Amino acid sequence: MPDQAIADGPRTQTSLLSETRVGAYEKALLRRYALSAFTSDRGNSITLSEEALRWYDDNRKKVGLSLPGINHKLSRIHRKDDWPGLVRINITAADRATARFSVKLPLLSALQKRLDWIASTLRLTAVQSSYLGAVVRLTEIPSFQALGAAFSGRESDCDEVAADTVCKFLGQGRVGANRHRSHVRALHRLGLIEHRGRNDWAPSATVLAILSLRTFRETALRHALFGMPRRSSLTVADFEHMKEKVGNTSSILSGALTNKEKGAALLFYGAPGTGKTEFAALIGELVGAQTVFIGEMPHSDSRLELERRHEPSREDRLSHLAFSSQLASLTGRIILVVDEADDIFTGVDDDDWSSRTGSKVFMNRLVEESPAPVIFITNNPDRLGEAVLRRMLYAVEFSPISEATRRRVIQRHAMALGVSLDDMATVELSQLPASPALIEAGIRAAALAASNQEQEHSNIPRRRSDTKAAGEIAAPTAVKRPIEGQVAVTVVASLLKASGRSWDRRPSVSSPKFDPMLSNADIDLLALEDRIRQARGWSLSFLLDGLPGTGKSAFARHLASVMELEILQKRGSDIFASFVGETEANIAQAFEEAADTGRFLIFDEADSLLASRLGAERNWEVSQVNEMLTWMESHPLPFAATTNHASRIDPAAVRRFLFKVRFDAMTAVQAEKAFLRFFKRNSIGDQARQRLRKLFPLTPSDFALVSRKSLLLGIEDEAQILGMLSAEVAAKPGATIRIGF
Repeated sequence: MPDQAIADGPRTQTSLLSETRVGAYEKALLRRYALSAFTSDRGNSITLSEEALRWYDDNRKKVGLSLPGINHKLSRIHRKDDWPGLVRINITAADRATARFSVKLPLLSALQKRLDWIASTLRLTAVQSSYLGAVVRLTEIPSFQALGAAFSGRESDCDEVAADTVCKFLGQGRVGANRHRSHVRALHRLGLIEHRGRNDWAPSATVLAILSLRTFRETALRHALFGMPRRSSLTVADFEHMKEKVGNTSSILSGALTNKEKGAALLFYGAPGTGKTEFAALIGELVGAQTVFIGEMPHSDSRLELERRHEPSREDRLSHLAFSSQLASLTGRIILVVDEADDIFTGVDDDDWSSRTGSKVFMNRLVEESPAPVIFITNNPDRLGEAVLRRMLYAVEFSPISEATRRRVIQRHAMALGVSLDDMATVELSQLPASPALIEAGIRAAALAASNQEQEHSNIPRRRSDTKAAGEIAAPTAVKRPIEGQVAVTVVASLLKASGRSWDRRPSVSSPKFDPMLSNADIDLLALEDRIRQARGWSLSFLLDGLPGTGKSAFARHLASVMELEILQKRGSDIFASFVGETEANIAQAFEEAADTGRFLIFDEADSLLASRLGAERNWEVSQVNEMLTWMESHPLPFAATTNHASRIDPAAVRRFLFKVRFDAMTAVQAEKAFLRFFKRNSIGDQARQRLRKLFPLTPSDFALVSRKSLLLGIEDEAQILGMLSAEVAAKPGATIRIGF
C-alpha cells in the first residue's frame, strides 16, 4: 500500500527516503511499532494523548490495529464529539499478547535489505540493528514520522527522534531504555547516528546515502562507498627528495595488503602543501591498490548529491571509515585515507574526561583492528595524542617539495593551460615555497591575464610614438617581460603572503652570476671549486668571512650549484625565538630539514648564532652555541656559514669548519675587469682607470648596484659612473674619499 494511504501529516521532507513506498513489510512494521507504543506502559492501563488517539482512529483500519479498550473509548468520543487532552484506557493481557505475537513480518522490503547489509557489514547486534532501523524510519519516512509525532508531541516532519520514543516503539520501557544506552553509544561511535543535542538522534549522512540507493546489490553499495579511483596529479619523480620514504611506504603497504594484515596504520604529517594527499593517491597506484578517501562519497544520483552537498561531519567520516574498512577486507586491495585526521582524533586522548570527544578505547581499536591499511594525514601530529601515535606502523614526515619538483609542476600546468612562461618566470616561480595547488592558481591567473591583454591590444589602434623631449632622461633599454610570467609570480607570492608563509627572497635571476675572477679570496676559488666538484657526496663545511658585498653568500650559492644541491638559507631572524629552548629547536629543525630534503644549508650572519661563549652572560647564549656545534659535527651534507665578523665566532666553532675562506675588497685589476663587464665596455680611458684605482674598498656588489642605478637613470658617461662608485665607497664606515657625484 502506498504511503499516501496512511495518514502522514504535512510533507516537507526532501530526502529520497521520504518517497519510500509503505508496502507490506513497512506496513507490518508500522503496525508493530504502533502496537508496542499503545501497550508499552506497565500495569492495566495506559495514558494516551489526543494526538495518539487521533492517529489510531485514522490508521487502525489501514494498518490493521484492533485494541478493544481503545476501540471502546473511541466509540464514546465519537458519540459525544468531545476529544479529551489526555485519557486513561485499560489495557488487557490479551492486548499485550497481541502486540507481542500477532505481527508476523512478510518478505523484506528493499529498505530493510539495505539496513540488513549495513548490520551485517558492521557486525551489529540484533538490538542495534532494530534501533538503527527505527531511527531511520521515524525521522525519514512520513508515515512513521506521523506515528512518532503522535506520541512525542513534535511536528510530523521532524528529522530527529528522542531515544525514549524509539524505545517505546521497540517495546522497551524505561528499564529497557537504560539498557539501550550502550547500543546507542555503539551506533554513535560507528558514525551511524548523529547526536542532535539532549537525547535526540538522527541517522548520519552516510547511512542516508546508502539507504537512498536505488539498489541493494553489494557492487552498487561498494561503488557508493568507494567511488572511482583517484589518480594523483604528481609522479614518483616529484618525490625524489624523499626516495627512501617512498620505498619504505610502498613495501609496508604492499606487504600489509598481501598478508591481509590488521591494524596497518600509517601516518603522513607535515606542513600544508607538501604533497601528503597527492602522495597517498600515488602510493595506491604504486602498489596496485585503490585509495579511498574517507568522507568523499560520490553518487550518480544528482538529487541525492544536492541534498548531501555539505562538509562531512565527524560522524559522517567515522561511519564511512567503519563501512569502508569492513567492506575493504572483502573487496581486494583497498587503502583507506583519512585526511585531516586530527578532526576525528582531537580530544580522544584528553586526560580530562569532560573534554573528550569520543571513546578512547573505540578510537584506539579503530586504528589497531582495521582489516584494511589506513593512511592518516595531518598537519599537526601532536593533536592525535600519544596513544594513537604509538599505534602507527610507520610515520612519514613531508617537507616542502623540492625546487626541481616545482619546476616540473610549473611546466606541466603551463602546458595544460597553454601559458608561455619565460625562463626568468619559471626560475622565480620554482624558488617560491608553493604547493602544486598554489602554482596551478598562479598559472591559471596568468592565462586569464594574457587572454585579457590580447583582447585589449586588438581593440587599441596603433599610433605614432611621442617624440622624446629635449633633455629627457633616456628610458632603460631592458627587455620587457611577458605578462604571463609577471602575473604568475605575483599571484603565487600574494597567496603565500596571505597564508602567512615566509620565504627567502633570493637575488634576482637578472643579477650577474658569481664570478670567482672578481672575488679577492685568500684561497684559489677555482681550484677549490674543482676539488669540490670531484668530492661530491662528502660532508663539507665552509666558513666564509669578509666585508659586506665581497661575494660570500654568492659563493655559497655557487658551491650549491656546483654540487647540484638546492639551497636552504637561514638567517638569525629565522632561528632566534623568545622562549627558552625554542632557538635550539629551530637550529635542530634547520639541520633536519636540510638533511631530509637534501639541500645545501646556508647560515647568514653566523656570528650571531656562534658567538664566543667566553663573554656569554646568559645560559641560553651558551646552549644555542652548543646546539650548533652538535649539529655541525653530525650533519651529513655540505653547509656554509657567512659572517662579516669572524673574530666574534666561538673558537671551537671555527675549528669545526673544514674550509675557512676570507673575502677582501677587490684588487685594482679586478675592479677594472668589473667596470668593463658591468658597464659593457670594451676599454676604459687612462684618466678613468687612474680614478678607479683610487677607489677603495670596492666590492662586486658596488658594481652591481651602480650598474642597475645607471641603467635606470640612463647614465652612460664614465665620469658620472665613477662618481656613483665613489659615493658607494664614501658611504662605507671609515671611508675618507670625498663624494664626487
